[in-house]
Amino acid sequence: NLSIADVLTGLQTGMLNAFYNLPYGAVALQWANHVKYVLDYPVTLATGGVVISTKAYEKLTEDQRAYLKDLIEKRFQDASKALVQENEKAFDEFKGKGLKFTKIDENSPELKKILDVFKKVHEKFKGELYSPQAYDKLMKILDDYRKTKK
Repeated sequence: NLSIADVLTGLQTGMLNAFYNLPYGAVALQWANHVKYVLDYPVTLATGGVVISTKAYEKLTEDQRAYLKDLIEKRFQDASKALVQENEKAFDEFKGKGLKFTKIDENSPELKKILDVFKKVHEKFKGELYSPQAYDKLMKILDDYRKTKK
C-alpha cells in the first residue's frame, strides 16, 4: 500500500505509471502532470456521511428531524454539484495539456480485471474503514440498482 504522498513520488520517479483518482483529485495532487493517458470511464470516490447517535436523534423534535434531513440532503447535493463542476474543469485541463483519452469496452477482460481489483480493495477495508454490515447492505443496493439499469 502506498500513501498519497508516495504516489506522487512514484509517478515522478517512474516507479508508477498509473493511478486511480477523480480528475479533480489528480489535478489537486499533481498526479496528472506525470501521465499521458486518461481512461474515459466514470469513477466515483464516495467517502463520508453524517452520523448521529440514536440517543441524540431521539432528543430532536419531528420538526428538527425534518430540518436536519433537508439540510443534509441540500448540503450533499451542493457538494455533489460542486464536485461535478471541478471534475469537468479538470477534464478541460487534461485536454489542454494534451492528455489522450482512451475508452474501454464495457465487456472487456481489462475492465473486469479493474473492477475485480476495486472489489478486493473494498473487501480489504471492510471492518476497518466501514462495518461489514454497512458494506454488504450498500453492495446489495448497488447490485439491485445495476440490475434495473441493464
